[in-house]
Amino acid sequence: MIKLTQVKIECGRGRAALEHKIRSLLRLGAKDRLRYTILKKSIDARKKPLLYEIYSVALSLPGETERKLLMRRIPNVSPYTPAYYVFPEEGEREMAHRPVIVGAGPAGLFCAYYLAQAGYRPIVLERGARMEERTEAVEAFFAGGALDPETNVQFGEGGAGTFSDGKLNTLVGDKAGRAEAALRLFIECGAPEDILYESKPHIGTDLLRGVIVTMRERIIAMGGEFRFRTQCTGLCMENGKVNGVRWTAGNESGEERESGTLSADVVILAPGHSARDTFEELYREQVPMAQKDFAVGFRVSHPQSLIDESQYGISSPEVLRGKGLSAAPYKLTARAQSGRGVYSFCMCPGGYVVNASSEPGMLAVNGMSYHGRGSARANSAIVMTVSAADFELPEAVCGTETGSRNAADAAAGGPLPAGHPLKGMEFQRWLERRAYALADGKVPVEPYLAFAEQTDKTQRESSGGRQDGCRGGQSEPGPAFAADPCIKGEWAYAPLHTLLPPGLTGDFIDGMQRFERQIQGFAGEEAYVIGLESRTSSPVRILRGENFQSQIGGLYPCGEGAGYAGGIMSAAMDGMKVAEAVRREYRARRALRNGEERPKKPDGFLGAPGLVPERHKFRDGRRKEENCAAASRRALRDGEKMANEQKVQWAQQMSKEEKKLQEEGLRYRESLKDRKRIVVKVGSSSLLHPETGRVNYHKIDRLARELSNIKNKGKEVILVSSGATAVGREVVHAGAELVKDDSPIAVKQACASIGQARLMMIYQKCFDDYNQLTGQVLMTKNTVTNNLSKYNLHNTFTELLKLNVIPIVNENDSVATYEYKVGDNDTLSAMVASLMQADLLILLSDVDGLFTDDPRTNEDARFIEYVPQLSETMMEMGKSSTGSSSGTGGMSTKLSAARIATASGCDMIIVNSRNMAILHDIMVGKNVGTLFRQNRAEYFDLQEYIEELDY
Repeated sequence: MIKLTQVKIECGRGRAALEHKIRSLLRLGAKDRLRYTILKKSIDARKKPLLYEIYSVALSLPGETERKLLMRRIPNVSPYTPAYYVFPEEGEREMAHRPVIVGAGPAGLFCAYYLAQAGYRPIVLERGARMEERTEAVEAFFAGGALDPETNVQFGEGGAGTFSDGKLNTLVGDKAGRAEAALRLFIECGAPEDILYESKPHIGTDLLRGVIVTMRERIIAMGGEFRFRTQCTGLCMENGKVNGVRWTAGNESGEERESGTLSADVVILAPGHSARDTFEELYREQVPMAQKDFAVGFRVSHPQSLIDESQYGISSPEVLRGKGLSAAPYKLTARAQSGRGVYSFCMCPGGYVVNASSEPGMLAVNGMSYHGRGSARANSAIVMTVSAADFELPEAVCGTETGSRNAADAAAGGPLPAGHPLKGMEFQRWLERRAYALADGKVPVEPYLAFAEQTDKTQRESSGGRQDGCRGGQSEPGPAFAADPCIKGEWAYAPLHTLLPPGLTGDFIDGMQRFERQIQGFAGEEAYVIGLESRTSSPVRILRGENFQSQIGGLYPCGEGAGYAGGIMSAAMDGMKVAEAVRREYRARRALRNGEERPKKPDGFLGAPGLVPERHKFRDGRRKEENCAAASRRALRDGEKMANEQKVQWAQQMSKEEKKLQEEGLRYRESLKDRKRIVVKVGSSSLLHPETGRVNYHKIDRLARELSNIKNKGKEVILVSSGATAVGREVVHAGAELVKDDSPIAVKQACASIGQARLMMIYQKCFDDYNQLTGQVLMTKNTVTNNLSKYNLHNTFTELLKLNVIPIVNENDSVATYEYKVGDNDTLSAMVASLMQADLLILLSDVDGLFTDDPRTNEDARFIEYVPQLSETMMEMGKSSTGSSSGTGGMSTKLSAARIATASGCDMIIVNSRNMAILHDIMVGKNVGTLFRQNRAEYFDLQEYIEELDY
């Protein structure tokens, strides 16, 4: 397949115009077969009101046609290989009990879906009602009914996102394909297909409700179980591990019905960030947690026509619909004079402000829109970042009479101390009580111009000696509103300018004035301030490690409430990550007990995206990739075949312990296909002809091809290359006899200086043939041991990877001297892997891997396929010499590199580079080379280790 980007057509022209444009750009005739899939669609409004749609598409064409198109180097055309999300293989531990998931928001639902698909039959506890009952309860509350503390805009099936704008975009980095898998699952459950390619996908609260119900039905059909109106009231723990949960179930009136405990080896904690009583109980049970910054502010409402005119140059909804467009969104950010960030959040075009309260006597709002985005007004939260310093209010302001403390804290005799994990939550509650008091429980509204004028008046009075602080008050008669503010729930005029502390109020006004410069009328007479927006994200983070578990074994904090997400998609993806973590450690129960029937899949159900049969994973580009790899394997040299035969002989002589270790290694290799950031080191001997010492262009080209293919799979690739000095020799015809081990340093550095430029030119040409960009990075020992240089180096690598560039790294041999004392790029590559937190380091060498002795001098030397942990005895196996006249590193340097990589949490493989197709074999889990399994050392310090190396 190939990918074509920057396909530009005028808005509203339709699919026929898109196909015509594609054929025109590729110079295809009307009779040429054309099959394409839209990958991305965005709007170009730079020449408004002339609006354009910009597409990226993937095309499936006859093989010869694709090859010719790529050879013609048409702008914006490149090879394309679709990525597939793959759920990991199951672990070894068997669950004694079904996993319990607390919360049925996006994180809990997606976690439950993938675990159910894999046979774990999870139990989901949701304190609120199922969707059908929840919708009725929320509509009744909007109409003036009483608040149900357990079923509302925050609590119930689907979580808070169900009554929101339903935006499905995310800023989370996604190399594993989780986002696409999640979107495809939404589509399977009833969402429109355009969410898969729209740059700002949106589903709307009306469609999202049906999607969630379908997800629930599928989870149940796969053996999952939902218990609605059932709240997790605590954890059961023993010996530092969770072994169950305590629960309480209530009826629709909120009265307690029954309570009990539920046994579980795994508890996935995915509550919403409004579950404050849950956080308090977890704190009492000493679950590790910490404060987390968040944001507070107001909803600001404008006529949608004002926003459409600003963004598109068109104010008429009919004209926009004729161009295939709905209400226009916006995104605004600024920095106030105080230095605090002010930004728009959860913008809802053609939407409504909703009363999102969940606790009696407290009030908070959110934004919501339907799929059609058809209301007359747009709204967005305009919020300011707050942190620990903002939570520390004077006692006179946040004393008991303001209702800032919960009952337990009041009984303790005072506000929570500074640094307390729940201090931010206390600050939220204090603000929400004040917001409730402003309009007697109705949503408080104030025109922006009145808000700004009254704030200015209050500041003048304050400077004259009157100091009111951030006082509250009852609602007073206010100005008539020119238009319906589009609010779901009862609302009333109120002095919102008195709600926030003065510093935050000033920053809000500062931000509004700055946004006025970007959207004319944003701070004008048609802008309404609606409050309070306090639920932007969780004020608490429930701590977890790299295995996604808390310090309490078996407890998996997950999603937005736990502090690891910030929207529907990021929460869903975090739920998937936690499901993966459970899957890697546990296997599903094999025996069904107590006469339970095995669940059946619903008719027509194909399963969760990513859990597809193996035969479906290698269509189009992948099938070609496999065919190429098969051809390469058939063309292995005689030497490689002999090496394989030797491995068979060694395997026959292995003891039971060695065979068991080998089997463990084979299982572990399967996980290598999931590695995302890969560092590949290639030595001089791998790039040169052994007979002449000159450049082997065929191998360099094949190396570029294999690395490009790995990168096209969605991986990040960094190449560490030797060979500069050797290439420099060839360029000046110096020959090996000029540059020997005892040659002057200046001679070697001169050759390195010439060779570095020449080698990069070769790499650039080879990688350019596969449509890849490269960049050169030169390092020395001081680059890593100097903190400032190390910081700058990390930033450089990060930006190169963001720009989709393959960094090519070498020792700066023209200025470094220690390289020629022992010098090696094995250690250099490990330093890069550690610095960049790589997942896998591959050393391409002239040997098959690690042996018990040098196989060139000892016929009894045995090959070691798998090293679960490096020992001092194994470190002594290394030989400092190398069998190549070009290379500078032997096995000792490779073991040193293994020590750095594995201690940094990176797997490492040593393989023979005689056939570069071996890179493909590694990435599909083949048993090649010696694999050193990562064993992250808690106190490993790269800088200290490098400084202690004896060069």
